[in-house]
Amino acid sequence: ERQALPLSLFTMAATLNTQQTQQVQEEAPAAQSTGSLQAYASVALRAAIFTPATNVKTLIQIGFEPVQEHPSHNIWGTPGFRRLGLYSYCKAIHRVDGWYGLYCGWVSRAIAAGITDCITRFVSTSLWRQASDVEDDKKAISYNVTAIGVEIAASCTAAVVTHPLRVLATRTISQLVSGEEVYGNVFTGLVKIAQDEGVSGLYSGFSARLATEAIRAVSIGTFLYLLRKSEILNSLMKDIGVPKDDKGNDPTPQMVTVFENAVAVSLASYFFYSFDVVTTMMTLDGAPLTLARAPYLPEGEVTLTTCWDLLRNTGGFSTRGLRRGSSNLFRFFKTFVPAHETSRYRSIKLA
Repeated sequence: ERQALPLSLFTMAATLNTQQTQQVQEEAPAAQSTGSLQAYASVALRAAIFTPATNVKTLIQIGFEPVQEHPSHNIWGTPGFRRLGLYSYCKAIHRVDGWYGLYCGWVSRAIAAGITDCITRFVSTSLWRQASDVEDDKKAISYNVTAIGVEIAASCTAAVVTHPLRVLATRTISQLVSGEEVYGNVFTGLVKIAQDEGVSGLYSGFSARLATEAIRAVSIGTFLYLLRKSEILNSLMKDIGVPKDDKGNDPTPQMVTVFENAVAVSLASYFFYSFDVVTTMMTLDGAPLTLARAPYLPEGEVTLTTCWDLLRNTGGFSTRGLRRGSSNLFRFFKTFVPAHETSRYRSIKLA
């Protein structure tokens, strides 16, 4: 039903982050480093810069749309309906809430990104040192099984520490678009959630988050193994004939590694992305916000199953349903479905 690019800016950014994490965790123990302050600052800065894109992705995952779909057509002339893409969505937020709306929650996201990078590096380094007897061959099954295990342990450990920050960031942007003021800065926001809902509130949606991390690690690791074993990309790069650099070195191995990670993440996203959408929805469970109630969330108990059923009934395995937010540069549909709005955005007229 959708006519959109297979990967949006958000997915490409996530691809870059996942590539770096995967490469760090698969390096030999002797070559690994727990990182430097400059590296952590770089990760945090990147998260802050991409906050507008991340906020748009988060709101689309929840099901919020600033305006209704409008009649349009795709590049082939097929008539249909179009929802706001990345630029137009950011423009709508900026028109109502200014730059604060676009960068709302950037502190939480930056802190979470820096902590995640620090923990994943430390855990993966420690585990690889203990697995020194594993065959150092990226085409071997034992190596890939170990890499997947390391990835699961590192990402889940980071999730335990940073999930409250994700909950706060999601609720902060959600309260903004509905004109509510419940959560303040990082410290007061976390305290507010803990006081109102207890520790369980800080870990709303944590079960779905763990499922996301585990499925992501297994799916990416499996695709990486298949790509390396088949040597499809390696053969393709050799057929193309990549010229040597100024120092006479052959850049083919490095380019193959980059493309292998990009392809693996892109393919694996069809397995783990839907769980990420459910995680975002479940982080609002228990919050006193408009976006934390129906029709954005299921009526009654909010669980992984009920959120999954709501998404599936809304749009199936499309960018209106289980994959909403995965492709946001161009959002075209053949049929009309009313969007969920809030009163603050109903009067918006975008040129």
